[in-house]
Amino acid sequence: MTFLSEPDTIAAAQYFATSGKNLGPEERLMLAVLEDAVVRFEKFAEARDGQTERLFLEAKDWILDEDTDWPFSFVNICEVLRLDSNYIRRGLLLLMEKQCPNKARKKTRRFVSKTTMKTFTNPRAA
Repeated sequence: MTFLSEPDTIAAAQYFATSGKNLGPEERLMLAVLEDAVVRFEKFAEARDGQTERLFLEAKDWILDEDTDWPFSFVNICEVLRLDSNYIRRGLLLLMEKQCPNKARKKTRRFVSKTTMKTFTNPRAA
């Protein structure tokens, strides 16, 4: 996940290999879904055309959604993989703010996480 591109950042596969956790098929699928969303968010954050902006918005909406009813929701995937969903959200939102400050500022509203009661900036489209 490149939003954490600090010198000590490791690839997701390296993290799970060194953490001693062997991922089963379901967990590998969940990791692939998460990685796809993060890549779309990072790659298309600055998108201005219809299709690539749609890919970004779909990823962003999925990442910011607090839904836990669906097994493949962002929150559930993070929980299964033992990742902090709020940390990932904050990192991605900070990345977007750095990459495209006008986009982040223009479409911003606040929301409170139901699980942690922390407030985040939500750059959802109007």
